[in-house]
Amino acid sequence: MTDWKPWRRSFWWGRGAVGLDVVLVLAAVTVGVLAFGPTGRHDATTAGDDGAATATTAPEPTATGDVTLDHLDFRRGDCYRWAQGTARDGAAEHVPCAEPHLFEAVSTATLDPGLYPAGGAYPTETGWATITDRLCAPAASEFLGYPLDPDGLFATGAVRPSTSSWDEGDRGLVCGLRKRSLVADPAAGELPAFTGIVEGADQSLVYPAGSCLAETADGVRGTVPCDAPHQGLAVGAITLPARPGEVAPDTSQFQLLAEPRCMAIAKTYLGQDFHDSPTAQTGWVWISAASWKAGSRSFTCTVDYRTATGSPRTVTGAPTGPALPANPAAPPGALTGTLAA
Repeated sequence: MTDWKPWRRSFWWGRGAVGLDVVLVLAAVTVGVLAFGPTGRHDATTAGDDGAATATTAPEPTATGDVTLDHLDFRRGDCYRWAQGTARDGAAEHVPCAEPHLFEAVSTATLDPGLYPAGGAYPTETGWATITDRLCAPAASEFLGYPLDPDGLFATGAVRPSTSSWDEGDRGLVCGLRKRSLVADPAAGELPAFTGIVEGADQSLVYPAGSCLAETADGVRGTVPCDAPHQGLAVGAITLPARPGEVAPDTSQFQLLAEPRCMAIAKTYLGQDFHDSPTAQTGWVWISAASWKAGSRSFTCTVDYRTATGSPRTVTGAPTGPALPANPAAPPGALTGTLAA
């Protein structure tokens, strides 16, 4: 079995790459989202000594209600949602965090006017990624009391000035937390909703059993409809025991843990006749060292479609045929396994 590393798509591919983020105008500001790096598989605070910006915490939340998501209305720990798609210019709604929302506010920050003076050019998408990473990542860790999993289910983001408010001298940001999209090609600029606060939530990013996966030779891009071209299938998840201070397993150690358990889950999902073949092989999205350090212990088991030479093979439709027998008794769901500590 060939080890490989997947990547998960964000609204930005990363520094120096083409920006895919669409600015969402919310009253006087827009929502910007951070890039995030690759995972492994198969196998408040100041910005530093440069004085570029300072992050500060806002007052504790008070009453709920409809508010515009501008800097004056921001409240630390509050949750917000807004219309997406074609209705992007409406006011954001302040909602209880137990309800579906898009953004959990963490802190405010003001860019140094000496570095970003009045009349200065609006930052590029790469520039915003750098600014947000410098300011919002430390603020999020301070807010949570622990680091975010860099490859996990949640990420930092920022509400930033629109181009028009920037031209009027606005240099403020609101840092916050958002959920990553599991979809391979999400609608540009749209964020997935989630419920509950981020603090204490499991950071592991796993794909639901039954999800069809778009893959390349480099890894998993995300989910797609099963009637669309795809190269893999999520069949369930495994949760490893969390032992304090334990170092992350290396690739060969992880394979020893994952291979038999993912085969068992694949047989549970697809039927006991399933077996590895040259064209359909069990796999997994392995937990990177950074994710392990952040406390993530759950990972996705997959069945990956391959050509005779081992390259990704594209299929469409539900998993059927001799190599992948249909199993109506195993509907898509949360097929999981847990290893005892």
